[in-house]
Amino acid sequence: MAIRLTLIAVPPTGRAPAFPTRAPFVLRPQDLPERVATRLTEADRLLCAPEIRLDGGLAAEAVADLTETDYGCWAGRTLAGIAADPAGLEAWRSDAAAAPHGGESLADVRRRIEGWLGRSLAASGRAVVLAPVTVVRTAVLAVLDAPTGALWSLDMTPWAEVALTGDGRRWALRL
Repeated sequence: MAIRLTLIAVPPTGRAPAFPTRAPFVLRPQDLPERVATRLTEADRLLCAPEIRLDGGLAAEAVADLTETDYGCWAGRTLAGIAADPAGLEAWRSDAAAAPHGGESLADVRRRIEGWLGRSLAASGRAVVLAPVTVVRTAVLAVLDAPTGALWSLDMTPWAEVALTGDGRRWALRL
């Protein structure tokens, strides 16, 4: 079996805080970049994080494992807004197991995404995945078996696309 996943990094809506929330929001086809709207029509399956709602006749399967990171008490805040906790921010950036905000650690997010990727290897066809930027970045790290700390070296633009191919045994990043 062969599967191709095109992961699309959906930016936070509205004023983009440094730490997005899991609040539901609606994506309308007319608000999407043209190439993204085209991708959605080319897929056998459309998957999305549960907080992403599609409008305009598009239907997607909400996948819990694709949800935004739980940033705990930092959710919805900017970096300046958590400046009062420099030790917490440093711990979070330097230790993948740290969760000073009371939410998920980066290691937790990685385990969640690795589990989803492992289960997805059994599928076939072409799927497009609409997911938060951190979820897409974490999927890249998992496929490359890169350390979780490498997340800080991956810049991803809004609506970036990442192509993954699976052969039933492993994933590969397609460039």
